[in-house]
Amino acid sequence: MQANPRLWLAQALSLGWFVVQAWSPHLEAADIEWGNPAAARPPAVLQNMGDPTIIKEGSWFYMYGSGSGIPGVRSTNLVNWISIPRVFPSNDTPTWSPITPIATTNAGNEIWAPQITKYGSQYRMYYSHSTIGSQRSVIGLATATTLDPTSGSYGWTDQGLVLESVVDDPGGYNAIDPKMHVEVAGENGAGGNNVNKNWLFWGSYWSGIFVTSLNRTTGKSPGTGRYQLASRAQTSGPGPGIEGSTVVWRNGYYYLFVSYDVYESYNVRVGRSTNLTGP
Repeated sequence: MQANPRLWLAQALSLGWFVVQAWSPHLEAADIEWGNPAAARPPAVLQNMGDPTIIKEGSWFYMYGSGSGIPGVRSTNLVNWISIPRVFPSNDTPTWSPITPIATTNAGNEIWAPQITKYGSQYRMYYSHSTIGSQRSVIGLATATTLDPTSGSYGWTDQGLVLESVVDDPGGYNAIDPKMHVEVAGENGAGGNNVNKNWLFWGSYWSGIFVTSLNRTTGKSPGTGRYQLASRAQTSGPGPGIEGSTVVWRNGYYYLFVSYDVYESYNVRVGRSTNLTGP
């Protein structure tokens, strides 16, 4: 999320580029089923749910998105949604964040692009805090044991800073748009399978998309090896960008989806590699 609001379709995989419409993976009937298409307008509770991330617990689907305190909704059928408490219900931004709020209306003082994953018995939500057009950004982590707000054990714990970038950062990246990936049996990882190894993808504009390993116990402590996966030359101003990555492992390949370009030309592109860290 840099110079423009995100499309409702979330970030979606890189290393040889082509437009996503050209990708035609083979899906078995057991993988996916589609109903009859119909025009629909998102209900009011979803209309400000940018950069959505979704996960299922029990009979409920939980979805979170960009916004003050990280707003959330839940549904049993993916059609009818109800609001649930924000991840940070009494605080728009983490108290530890060094990002200085700016007064300009719609300047981007909120939390962006949360991403939720379950690891063991713990839900891990990575999120970013920045302001539009700035490389001064941070990625944080919040954890919970349940997503059900009616449970006596419900509640999020902010674990603080995971990764940051500063203006003219020598690393060249912008620390927003986090995506956690956990290796499973059969993956190739960084040249050999390491079941349950944790990885963090991130990046927006500047030097593009990066990945690093994480401490699997804490979900933090990024590794010293930070791999640049995809980039796009950027001119001055809000010009063409690449951001919002997510990765999927399927049939021997990692597919890296990214959001590409800016404003009306915003689109999703995809590339693939047999190695999680490229090329």
